[in-house]
Amino acid sequence: STVQNEADYHRRKDPELGFFSHIVGNGCIMQVGPVDNGAWDVGGGWNAETYAAVELIESHSNKEEFMTDYRLYIELLRNLADEAGLPKTLDTGSLAGIKTHEYCTNK
Repeated sequence: STVQNEADYHRRKDPELGFFSHIVGNGCIMQVGPVDNGAWDVGGGWNAETYAAVELIESHSNKEEFMTDYRLYIELLRNLADEAGLPKTLDTGSLAGIKTHEYCTNK
């Protein structure tokens, strides 16, 4: 699916089924919800603690497309961390920092 399809779906579905703030794909970033408002379906008990939740589409045709989107994804995460005043750490035991879905689900 495209980033636009993901955004359209996210905007029309029931927020109780999952909520995130940004989608990255097809060489662009789309903000589909507010930041600093929590998120839903982050994993574990982290939903209320979430400043921003970012989804990376999974329908890349090749490695080049993926790498383009991955660079945008990382840049967005770093910018959001700066905006929120959070350290650019990944999956640490501290509440502050960037957390992956896997970390939040399994901690």
